[in-house]
Amino acid sequence: MQLSDLATIEIHDPDFVNDPHAVYSAAMKKNWLARFPMGYVVLDQQAMRDVLTDNRCRTPIRDISAMLGVEKGTPFARFYDHFLLALDGETHRRLRMMLAPAFTQKEAAKYRPFMNETINRIIDSLDGAAECDFTKVAARYPITVICDILGVSTDDIDRFEEWVIVLSDAFSLNEETVAKVNWALAHLFDYVEELVDARRNQNEKKDDLLQTLVDLATDGESLSDEELRVLLINLISAGYDTTKNQLILMMKVLLDHPEEWSKVADDPGRVQKVVDESLRFYNPVSATFRVTNVDMDYRGTLIPKDTMLMLPLTYAGRDESFYDSPDTFNPDRDKNKSITFGWGIHFCIGMFMARALLEEALSVLVERMKNPRLADKPVFRHFSGMVGMDALPISFDPGPGPRSPS
Repeated sequence: MQLSDLATIEIHDPDFVNDPHAVYSAAMKKNWLARFPMGYVVLDQQAMRDVLTDNRCRTPIRDISAMLGVEKGTPFARFYDHFLLALDGETHRRLRMMLAPAFTQKEAAKYRPFMNETINRIIDSLDGAAECDFTKVAARYPITVICDILGVSTDDIDRFEEWVIVLSDAFSLNEETVAKVNWALAHLFDYVEELVDARRNQNEKKDDLLQTLVDLATDGESLSDEELRVLLINLISAGYDTTKNQLILMMKVLLDHPEEWSKVADDPGRVQKVVDESLRFYNPVSATFRVTNVDMDYRGTLIPKDTMLMLPLTYAGRDESFYDSPDTFNPDRDKNKSITFGWGIHFCIGMFMARALLEEALSVLVERMKNPRLADKPVFRHFSGMVGMDALPISFDPGPGPRSPS
C-alpha cells in the first residue's frame, strides 16, 4: 500500500467535530489507514489493539509537547513530564500500582450509594423544572464523587472548574491552546500544593486517598512531590471531564432511541447493557496516540520511524469485523469487545469507577426524567482528544423519584 493513496481527515473541520464517525467511515471505505495533519489515523480495531501493545511504539506525550512548542519548565511541561499516560517502564508501573487499589471494582461498588445520592441531589436542584441543559447536570456529578474519594471539599469545585475545563484543551493538538493550558495548570499546581500543605500540617490524619498519596510522598522514596502534584491534577481533571462527557453522550444516544429509555425504566436490569452499548456506540475518548520508535512494517505497509499514529477509540466500536450492524444501537447484542477504556498497559485505571458512575446515574435518570427529548440543537465541542458537547438542551416530564435528605 502507498501511504500517499489515503483519505485525509481534518480534525478541526466543523463536519468532523459534529460527526466524527461519518468522517471516519468514509475514510475507512478507502483504507484502514488515513492521513491527518500530524501523521496517520488507524481506523481498524484490531490494528488499534496491535499498535497499543506493540513495543515498537511509544506514548507520544513528549512528542506532542515538542510539536506544540511547549517550553521546558512551564506548567505544561511539568505536567507532561509526569503525566501517567506519558510514562512507560518502571515509573509507569510504580505509579499505577500505587493508584490501583483505590480503583478496583470492589472499591467502586462502595461508592454506589453516594453516587445515587449525588445524582438525586443534582436533579433536586432543578426545583421541579421540566427542562435543562443536561451538560450542566452532568458536569457536577462525577467530579463530586471524585472529590469525595480523594478527600477534597466539593466547595472547591467552583474554584478549579474553569482551570480543569481549559486543561481538556491540552490534547487538542492546537498550538493556540498552549498559553491557556499553561495558565490553567499554573493555578492547578498552586491549588494542589495548598491541598498537600494543608494535609501535612494537620493534627490528625484523615482516611482517604489524598492522605494515602501525601503519606507516600512524605519521605520522597515512594512518590516525589512533583509526581504527587501531577497525580492529583490528573485525578481531578479525569474525574471532571471523561465520565461527564460519556454521561452526556449516553443521554444523546438515548434521546435518539427513546424506546430504550422506556425499556430501562420498566426493567432496571437493563442498565448495565445500555451503559455497555453506549460505551461501544459513542464514547468520549476521541483518540489516543502512539509514535513509532523504528521503521515499522505492519500489514505490508512500512510506517516510517517517528510517525504519529492517531487511534480513534471512539470509532473502534463501529468496526464491522467485530460487530454485526455496528451503526445500530442495540443493548441486546452479544458481549461487547470494546476498547473504550484503551488496551495494553495504559488502559484506563478508572474504568470500574466510570461504569459505576454511569450505571447509578442512568438508574436514577430514568425515574426522575420521564420521556426526555431534545429542546434545542446540541452543540458539540471542538476536537480536544475528547468527544463531548458544550450544550444538550432537553425537556422532560419530572418523575416522582426519591429526594435527597436536606
